[in-house]
Amino acid sequence: MRQIEFLLNEYGESHKNKTNILIHVIAVPAIYFVTLALVWSILFWIILM
Repeated sequence: MRQIEFLLNEYGESHKNKTNILIHVIAVPAIYFVTLALVWSILFWIILM
């Protein structure tokens, strides 16, 4: 098996782990909304100045 196939298989297996799924369910939306709030606040201050 080539190295890339091995790494992709390992990556896929790690994303089937229940702990990893729970972390993603919590962290991905949190990162999304924090990023959205940061962009909004930057644009808000640019508009006010």
